Amino acid sequence: MNSRYKVIMILILLIFSNFLNANENYTKIIIDYSMVWKIIAIFSLILSIMIYFLIKHNKLKKHIEILNTKLQNDIALATKDLQKAQKLAKIGFWKFNNDINELVWSDETYNIFELDITLDKVTKIEDLIKHIHPDDLQMVTTAYDQHIDHRQPFRIVHRIITKNKTIKYVEQRCESIIDKDTNELISNGTIQDVTEQKLLEQQMQLKDKQLFQQSRLAQMGEMISMIAHQWRQPLAAISSTSNAIRVKATLNKLDKETTINLADKISEYSQHLSSTIDDFREFFKINKEKEETTYTELIYSVLGIIEISIENKNITIVKDFKSTTIFNSYPNELKQVILNLIKNAEDALIENKTLNPTIYISTNGSTLSISDNAGGVPPEIIDKIFDPYFSTKTQKDGTGLGLYMSKTIIEDHCEGTLTVTNNNQGAVFSIKLKGIR
Repeated sequence: MNSRYKVIMILILLIFSNFLNANENYTKIIIDYSMVWKIIAIFSLILSIMIYFLIKHNKLKKHIEILNTKLQNDIALATKDLQKAQKLAKIGFWKFNNDINELVWSDETYNIFELDITLDKVTKIEDLIKHIHPDDLQMVTTAYDQHIDHRQPFRIVHRIITKNKTIKYVEQRCESIIDKDTNELISNGTIQDVTEQKLLEQQMQLKDKQLFQQSRLAQMGEMISMIAHQWRQPLAAISSTSNAIRVKATLNKLDKETTINLADKISEYSQHLSSTIDDFREFFKINKEKEETTYTELIYSVLGIIEISIENKNITIVKDFKSTTIFNSYPNELKQVILNLIKNAEDALIENKTLNPTIYISTNGSTLSISDNAGGVPPEIIDKIFDPYFSTKTQKDGTGLGLYMSKTIIEDHCEGTLTVTNNNQGAVFSIKLKGIR
């Protein structure tokens, strides 16, 4: 019986005991009916209170049972939902006891490895190792050992070979702690099937490579046109010198000194043509490794190819070079970006028929800026100009790849930033790289 009810019963017995002991001679007790009714009233009140608490206790107990049932149902439903979420996200959990080599997997981890949880029971680390792709095994073990030794965050993407010989990409994360009760090193982690994301990433990389190739071919066409501009003058000079030699020889006025001077001029013009070809070949050579360079070297290399072509269109180039910072990067890829930005400025100036067209090239510290006075980029499209296939050229001859590839080169390959803003004259494209000194 509940202790509360025991106390009440003891009180009732005490009341009756006192009533019976009120007079030692029981036979002489004078019955006081008013006292009897008082006792009955008190007893009824106590009984009512007991019944009330009993009912209330039963209701409370029943309510607790209902809540407990609901809580268990909610937990079961939440567990089921969590399992569904794990299955949809392809995320499994694992726990590894380093001291006793005990490995525990969740159901979804078994699914990722295409294993039957009843037939292919995983219990130790060797059960996992045999499924790691041989080419990735050293990378995984090294990363995990470093994580244990230095308590560094553990996150790694690697390949596995499932029971059905399927190759998958998985991402593993974990943290390791010392168990307070057993003093054992425990690793708790997750494993997620990221095969679809990895394949999509590879497709995007292939697409970027194809876009990059298209951009390079477009630039190559422009470069050939620029080289043609640069070749016209020396070719005309060679032709003129050749004609002078012919005329003087015909008139018997071709003396030794004149012949040497004219031959030296032809040689000088030929060297210029050869140098232009070398610049062209160097410009499109793919850098396998990073090299030290400066903004000044890059800009003059580009201007050596395109400056004459731009000036022939009556466009002024203003140079303000203050940077002496040295960068460890890919010079030819940076040159392609600089060329593209200068050509975009040239196109904007010509398309807008700008008076006194000017391209400004300035450097300061780790920043290179290329701007113009063509009026700037309209605000409604300024956030889109780096998107692939987005072109602002009304002649419809733009591929829409130049700025996209420029941003990709700077930010993905060269670990820098490429941004665009407008000043009071026109668009300003800014490149910022990490200098080494």
